[in-house]
Parts: sequence; structure tokens; C-alpha cells
Amino acid sequence: MNILAIGAHPDDLELLCAGTLALYAKQGHEVFMCHVCDGNKGSLVYSSEELVKIRRNEAIESAKLIGAKSIWGGISDGEVALDLESRVKVIDVIRQANPDVVITHSPNDYHSDHVNTSKLVFEATYLADLKLWRTSYPATGKLPYLYYMDTLAGVNFIPAEYVDITKTI
Repeated sequence: MNILAIGAHPDDLELLCAGTLALYAKQGHEVFMCHVCDGNKGSLVYSSEELVKIRRNEAIESAKLIGAKSIWGGISDGEVALDLESRVKVIDVIRQANPDVVITHSPNDYHSDHVNTSKLVFEATYLADLKLWRTSYPATGKLPYLYYMDTLAGVNFIPAEYVDITKTI
């Protein structure tokens, strides 16, 4: 299977579903990790330009660590919007990975970038399969299963599915 996890910021996937992704990779599945944002606002020490380079390298290395491929969204932190440009970016991410399973943020998350990423992924998952919706990549030809990650704060998240990652920790 192809597994695609889409998180807002570099570190969201690593904190919220890396064990599940590592398990999938260990089982021989193709795993993709997409960070929609470039991580350019999370430092008191580095400039935004320096921070983008650091966070991009961290994302690539974290994906390599578990045998996954990194896809970069490149949207500035705090600027994930529910607009056509962002929707097309997420459609193309999905089309690149051609996933059987997509994992993203809960729509009940606390952070606007997380909530908007969740909504974009929800919309784009269906649209990525439509041949007449033209983007830089061809339609997927399938509708993947969509799952939501826990929130960092655990607020308003009641999971119905669990993945035992004991052996991958």
C-alpha cells in the first residue's frame, strides 16, 4: 500500500503519528510524509530564511529515518488558508503519493494551520481522484481511506481506531 501522512508543520507528523508510519514502512509499505508549512516562524534565534532550511533538512532526515519520502508544501507558518491555491497544492501532494491511506490532523484541533490542513486534506482526497480536475499530476484513480491523528492537547479527540506500535517504538 501507499501511505500518506499530511501534517501542517515540520514536527507534527513526527510527534503525532511517526510510530504508525514507521510500522507501515517496516511492513514494506511505501510511506510519504508531507509537511504543508515550511516551519519559518518557530524560532527566537534564527531568521525565517535560515529556519526554512533547517526545518526542511529535519523533515527529510526524519522521513529517511523510517524509510519514508518527504514532500514539502512550502506554505509559511500561520498562512494555511482554505483557498483554491492551497487546495490544488494538497491535491497534487495526494496525486504524487497515490495513497491507499491518508492520515492528517483532526478537524477539532486547536491550531488554525492544523484545522485548515485537515479541511484541505478532506476536500482534496476526493478531488484528487477526479480526472477532469486538472493539476500538475494525473488523477489517482482511487479514493483512499482517510484517518485523523490525535491532537497535541488531546482535546475533543475520541479515537475509534488504534494502531499498536509497541514493537516499533
